[in-house]
Amino acid sequence: MGTSVVLSLLDLLLTVSGIELAVGDDIKIDRELKAVGAANLAASFGAGFPCYTDPSLSILPSKLNGSGRVAGLVTALFFAFGLQFGSILLAAFPKPVLGGMIMFFGLTLLIEWTWETVRQMPLSDYCIVLLILTVIAFLGVLPGIVFGAIAAILLFAVKYSRIGVTKREFSGKHLRSNVERSPAQVRWLNENGDSVYILELHGFIFFGTAHQLLDRLRRRLDDPSAPPLKLAVLDFHRVRGLDSSASVSFLKLCQLAKKYDIDILFSHLELSHEAQFKKSGVLKDTNPHRRSVPDLDRALEICENHLLKEAPEEVTEDHTYTSGMLGTGIFLRILDGEHRIQDILPYFKTIAIAKGEHLFRQGDRPDGLYFLVSGRVSVWLEPERGKSKRLRKFTPGTVLGELGLYQNAPRSASIIGDRLSHLFYLSGDAFEQMEQEAPELASAFHRFIVKSIAERLGYREKEIQRLW
Repeated sequence: MGTSVVLSLLDLLLTVSGIELAVGDDIKIDRELKAVGAANLAASFGAGFPCYTDPSLSILPSKLNGSGRVAGLVTALFFAFGLQFGSILLAAFPKPVLGGMIMFFGLTLLIEWTWETVRQMPLSDYCIVLLILTVIAFLGVLPGIVFGAIAAILLFAVKYSRIGVTKREFSGKHLRSNVERSPAQVRWLNENGDSVYILELHGFIFFGTAHQLLDRLRRRLDDPSAPPLKLAVLDFHRVRGLDSSASVSFLKLCQLAKKYDIDILFSHLELSHEAQFKKSGVLKDTNPHRRSVPDLDRALEICENHLLKEAPEEVTEDHTYTSGMLGTGIFLRILDGEHRIQDILPYFKTIAIAKGEHLFRQGDRPDGLYFLVSGRVSVWLEPERGKSKRLRKFTPGTVLGELGLYQNAPRSASIIGDRLSHLFYLSGDAFEQMEQEAPELASAFHRFIVKSIAERLGYREKEIQRLW
């Protein structure tokens, strides 16, 4: 009984699709399911057979230019008449006409599906149609459906495995985190960023597509023109599904990374995918070289911090950011050798904020700009409703709040200290005083700010072009 229900349902779905193509009209599958369900319920009281939509009786009225409910009522009337007078009717009906009509109708459908469809579908799909036809002719409908489904699944797996699972690939030189760093650190990351390999994945990943990642990593490692690889980032933000069979390929990828001493970061992993990777051994809590991070920005920040650990001391810790000569490195960049530090220092104030303290809040009136001398601060978007989101992080040697000072617009985001941080503060009044008392110094300050903004926008423009 269960087999009859399943076969009737499959046959109904296949039949309705075939009728739609044959008559060139849209059929509401929900309505057909309800109609067939009601017909089977009614037939059960008379011990009738399981029924479904009949393709021949549905397509024939369309071929004879008949449509509407009248055709169905006339067909039902003939069936009812046949129940009472079937033998007399068949004996009186010319057998050649009846046989010719059935043969004509069957050959018409056969020609449509085996000859006219040659030009309408790929060769691989057409071969499946011939396979189904052959199996049905020799073994029956059920084996034909089973063989056709298996062939279609295999064909889908082969075709989908040829689709690239990697949407984009970058190096750490061309894609960086939202951490604003000093010029010396930016130069170091630009020089050594090619040792970071970033892959943005998309689509559904299974054993066929996951193997492509292994091949890409091998090609990158074998590239003689590229520097040695130190870190790899796999971003799953656009991945729609992950099959358990893909874990084997990812495990091989991790083994290859271990062989070449490469750290792998998995970003934007869903909880179910992360649990799956932990079960298969791709991720281990005790292995710091393979870990999952919340998003791509955090992964890039980890990679940059890893590269900066190998940088010389003058890059990671500028000696000018000390208590004796607090922040003079920033002023040397502003003055560019044209003025003395003592000329610009009186216009600035030194302030400090603790960890978790606001430097200013979103919506505050602009009161000046800041130079970060030591510590870390982050820019947060704090909506009235919803979860706050970190936009950027600033490291020593960077400028904050310059757009608010120049545009005289409310602060678009909040700045919060990540640790104890010292800053130089230039108020709006002090800025106007500088313009009046030292125009040349103010002009040098303007050039520095414009250059900083231009460098920032230039990098973002290149990043947008690469993403496009």
